[in-house]
Amino acid sequence: MELSFTNHALRLTAIFLYGLLHLAFGQARLPSVGQVNPAKIQPEKASAPGEAQFLELLFSFEDQSASLLKAAIYPGKVSTRSYILEGNWCRAELIDASGIALYSESFRDPRVRFYDEVDPATEKLSGGFLFSDRASISLRLPLLNDAAGFRLLSPEDQTLYQTGLPELLRAARGASPSPALPWDTETLIYNGDPDNRIDLLFMGDGYISADTALFRNDVIEFTDHLFSTSPYDEYQSYFNVHLIYVISAERGADHPEANPPVYRNTALGAYYNCYNTPRLICLDEDTVYAIANATLPFYDKIIVLVNDPVYGGAGGAISISYNGAWGKWVFNHEFGHSFGYLLDEYLYGNQPGSVSGCNCDTDNLHPQWEPWIIAGSPGVGAFQGCSWTNYYRPTYNECTMNTLMDNFCVVCREQLAKTVNARVLLCDDFFPPGNPTIQLGQTQEFWVTPLTPASHQLRTHWYLNGNPLGGAASDSFSFTPASTGVYEVMAVIFDSTDLVLSDPEYLMVDAVEWRLQVNPPTGLGEEPGAPLAQSFQLFPNFPNPFNAETVIRYYLPAPATISLEIYDLWGRRTRTLAAGRKAAGEHSLSWDGTAGNSLPVPSGIYFCTLLGPAGTKISRKMMVVR
Repeated sequence: MELSFTNHALRLTAIFLYGLLHLAFGQARLPSVGQVNPAKIQPEKASAPGEAQFLELLFSFEDQSASLLKAAIYPGKVSTRSYILEGNWCRAELIDASGIALYSESFRDPRVRFYDEVDPATEKLSGGFLFSDRASISLRLPLLNDAAGFRLLSPEDQTLYQTGLPELLRAARGASPSPALPWDTETLIYNGDPDNRIDLLFMGDGYISADTALFRNDVIEFTDHLFSTSPYDEYQSYFNVHLIYVISAERGADHPEANPPVYRNTALGAYYNCYNTPRLICLDEDTVYAIANATLPFYDKIIVLVNDPVYGGAGGAISISYNGAWGKWVFNHEFGHSFGYLLDEYLYGNQPGSVSGCNCDTDNLHPQWEPWIIAGSPGVGAFQGCSWTNYYRPTYNECTMNTLMDNFCVVCREQLAKTVNARVLLCDDFFPPGNPTIQLGQTQEFWVTPLTPASHQLRTHWYLNGNPLGGAASDSFSFTPASTGVYEVMAVIFDSTDLVLSDPEYLMVDAVEWRLQVNPPTGLGEEPGAPLAQSFQLFPNFPNPFNAETVIRYYLPAPATISLEIYDLWGRRTRTLAAGRKAAGEHSLSWDGTAGNSLPVPSGIYFCTLLGPAGTKISRKMMVVR
């Protein structure tokens, strides 16, 4: 059955008939959100703040292999949940000693470059994609206790790179810190710890020293447009936005296609007519990653704005857009490629091809977005032509991936919402921070602090030893065990947004898991039934980020000798705020953002670390903004 439409009335009729056919003969893929199988959830293991580290790997892809350019270890968390896309994708995997994947993340080959042209009269797009000779990509991976190795796989499951994890760790620990760079930074939007936010890092090319205000205003305009677009408007609080004021010697970008050719001296080397494609902008990716890793290695996505009036951009591992009249729409479109792995829904030409993505499908009877058709979503069907003639798209042209307009279709919104949720843990904090031990007769408190979307609430339900506990949703749970032993407690957090109908991979569900050890009573300490005393804790500082001063609080369950220290991003001690024997209870002090020499520290990320007895160590991330 082929659905191809030339007028609005025919489109509506075809959608109606399509729905009837599916009701009569089709097999509906019912939504799975809220129907949870605990065995499919990959819970976050409870651990004290500051214990986690992640591995950042910079790879160059060329020919049939990938080479490691740089490895680095940073304090902080990245999600331990695998992110696997349906179709043909590259994969980064952490594997155990037998080669079984413990963690897997799908990503598009960084050599794929999307490019577009717009018809100003109709706002319709044309363009395509090409495969470059070489490209770089930065991958961030959790450090898992059971991981023995790492491998990169091609879309055809061919091994592009493989090594043991000890070799990677030696390379990372032996790497020298990146040299300090002369450019200023700014955090434009801060909604929380980068460990649990999607950090967008903007750089500019072709902006001279007199253009810093222009660059800042461009970023504000682009991000205001992004966060006014669904689903980003609903999840704006899940994002941070940072700027690096990269200064060029000259304005603009290279135009080798011009007659005569135009060449500019810019910091990132942006140029049009990349691979003889006039609207495709390329730049020096190695320089971009070097700047990012030396300045803000906690980024999730890099966006480069090019200060040039000529329409252009690129959708690849790095999103690129010019800053002209159509720039903010180009950015939304290209970011859809880079962040959400969306495909172009317009036709590249009158020929078949092969692509992988959630918004293009060769199956017009049971496309990936079939739940939206069954639900009767207005305008959703299977329309011929999605990048290639043998693929179908969800709507006629009601999507940013087809026309430079303000809105994504429901299918692309669903994919973007799932991508957002896959990049964060759905709670900002949880208690206890590690696996607790109590005596029989005592009560253990558990709680989580869910994230806060703009117009709906996340729900938390509790599981004990894999079994759901009755009652209404609650962000806290008090448990008084009836016998000794080990109990598994899990808080399952649901995002039941209307933006998502189908979530077979449980990307809209997260969990935190504790192992509670219950020992026989000793007759010492707390009375039976009393809540367990709070553990050794370091609370988040406030305000964060800060300029002049921030307040730091910590709690000691008993008198102890402690040290409270500030470290920079590279692990160098900046200042000791407190040291010595301290009484039990809560303590509070402030830091004015100065180093031990009383001079102000530069803008950036720092770590407040509380060192206690028996090697206890808790760290919290903070940001200084000058």
